[in-house]
Amino acid sequence: MESQEFTSSFPSSGFLSPDLRDVLLDGVDPQIFQILDQSQGYESVYPKVEDALQNEENTMPLTENFHFPSDVSPQFHPLKASKLLSNEEYEGPYDFDVFIVPNPKSKNPWVYSPFLNKVFMDMNQAFPVEFRVRKRPETPLYVRITPQYAQQQSANEPVCRCINHEHYADPTNKEIPEHVRQHVIRSQNPHAQYLGNSNENERLSIILPLDKPQVGNETTTELFLFVCKSTCSSPGMNRRAVEVIFTLEDHQSQIVGRKCIKVRICSCPKRDKEKEEKEQMNGTGPPKGKKRKVEHPIQSGKVLPMGEDTNMYTIKLNLTGKQNVLKVLDRAEELYLANAYKLRGSPEEDLMRRNVAEIQAEKRRLM
Repeated sequence: MESQEFTSSFPSSGFLSPDLRDVLLDGVDPQIFQILDQSQGYESVYPKVEDALQNEENTMPLTENFHFPSDVSPQFHPLKASKLLSNEEYEGPYDFDVFIVPNPKSKNPWVYSPFLNKVFMDMNQAFPVEFRVRKRPETPLYVRITPQYAQQQSANEPVCRCINHEHYADPTNKEIPEHVRQHVIRSQNPHAQYLGNSNENERLSIILPLDKPQVGNETTTELFLFVCKSTCSSPGMNRRAVEVIFTLEDHQSQIVGRKCIKVRICSCPKRDKEKEEKEQMNGTGPPKGKKRKVEHPIQSGKVLPMGEDTNMYTIKLNLTGKQNVLKVLDRAEELYLANAYKLRGSPEEDLMRRNVAEIQAEKRRLM
């Protein structure tokens, strides 16, 4: 139903009377008034309608400033660091997913490795994260972003900044509120809420409203940045592995989806990415953090069958420009590395690694 617009001037007379309400809001869903009648008065639920209409030059829909009563308003609270967060991925009832573009450019301040499911980025540089919800409900959805140490021995400590970077005189803290300075992650969304206090042993997290995608898009993009490095001394990350847990939550802070991505904040993202991928392929990489299951069982999404098509295909393409050819090979290498990791321990893994070796040989030849 379209909102009706009115331009009028009313004296200040307290709450909107039922008679006047019926005249102005004829046709509005009566359930709104049932909610109001159960509350402690109209003024406690939303601003006076008379005040919204006092300015004769202001023409606006009457429903513009309506707010939900407190019992259905978003309720989010800091998480205690002593309670370990699950990092088991869970698509949930709304088919929640998180995407990061590999971005293999050498001079880019961030790069993603599908093989490691890890983002490598420079400090204080924005990187995009795409969120997808295929079955969106009528009620609002929110995303909570929480960093957590990947190793079990450190997982019950809040991930916070080092003393130097948290200091008010640090350039990254210019015009930043004091309660935000502790946070390792920042969002460029103006509606972001920063929760938690490391001094009270609370996890530091960010809450964002998950907007609907723009027309023609399936995902919503948000920009984040890290304002401390992985090598910063305690109470900073101090070379400890960190993962970021994205939880999809409803207005009652119930988790209805979860994704997890590892991160490393460093000065040379592409170099560190290639080094860790090589170490992982050779079996010399650092030990991985264990998956922590949720306290209550959840119904996981279906796993698609992999490795069914093992046929070899030969294609011939005429591509213009050596740099374009290298980009195509970079993308192919990323895909096969990711497949080799997912198929580890199976016969198909060897096929994927042979493909990777051939692609790398072709890249060396072109360089």
